[in-house]
Amino acid sequence: MEIADQLKSILGQKLEEHKSLREFTSIKVGGVADYFFEAETIDELVKAIQAAVNVDIDYLVLGGGSNVIVSDFGYPGLVILNRTSNIGFLQDKTQVMADSGVYMAHVINKAAAMAFGGLEFLIGVPGTVGGAVYNNASCWGGVISEYIRGVTMLLPGEEKGERCRVVNIEPQELKFGYHTTLMKETGLKNPGRKPVILSVKFQLTSLRREEIMRRIKNFQEMRMEKQPIGEFSAGSIFKNPSGSALTGGQEEKNFSAGFLIDQSGGKKFRVGQASVSKKHGNFVINNGKATAEEIRELIDKLKAQVLEKNGISLEEEVEFIGQWERSESEVDS
Repeated sequence: MEIADQLKSILGQKLEEHKSLREFTSIKVGGVADYFFEAETIDELVKAIQAAVNVDIDYLVLGGGSNVIVSDFGYPGLVILNRTSNIGFLQDKTQVMADSGVYMAHVINKAAAMAFGGLEFLIGVPGTVGGAVYNNASCWGGVISEYIRGVTMLLPGEEKGERCRVVNIEPQELKFGYHTTLMKETGLKNPGRKPVILSVKFQLTSLRREEIMRRIKNFQEMRMEKQPIGEFSAGSIFKNPSGSALTGGQEEKNFSAGFLIDQSGGKKFRVGQASVSKKHGNFVINNGKATAEEIRELIDKLKAQVLEKNGISLEEEVEFIGQWERSESEVDS
């Protein structure tokens, strides 16, 4: 039986073939996925991952599609769009429980309505709960790991047909670092078999709604002023060499990736339809019809420029997904 038939027997008619990924990434690039499935519930998300393991193909779970650059040649496996949407509140404990597919902005606004505060610094981050925890999202001096009290995760089977396991993880087991976690480091070594976050429990603080809304407004204004909101980007391209989320101090700013790119002249760089944001040097912009290859070439040029001018090797925060070189048959055809 063909792989498509095997997958369809498990996932049904919602399984799609040869699906463009361009519209599912925040920077609007990406080729075609061999197979594509939209998971609307945790059960569907688990079933889709188990299906990929059963037929022995790689899988990729996409949420908001930020922090990734998908190759023009697409993804040779099953792409699972995570649209899980449950969110609940424990009023007496000031806790929020959210599926990994819920957008962070939705969590923050729903929490504000309950007078639960703490995560406002992440307002405007174009990602989901799963992506934010996976990357240990941080900005304006705040970091998401400080608010996590538990994570439910799916550990994939390593061998064909092996049963996936759902486990509850304590926050310390994720070994949070600057824009990284143990699961991210593990996943980079075996990208086709990454552990997948299913849901997260957050511990927030009881605050006046007016104070929470004031903080949300302040962070939104700061983001609008300093970042290219409304343009197609993947978010910050490089980690800050200072190894922390910036709080605004001048000394720390001088070691930010954006400052180093600006200081080295990188803001003037352009490759095809890909350019560096005029607002922030650490954002690469798709001006409409950029290819993934153009974006990656520009990222490489920025990295080389900073190394040459400042002697600092920047580390990418974004992940490059899919195939990045033509096969011999494709080159010959």
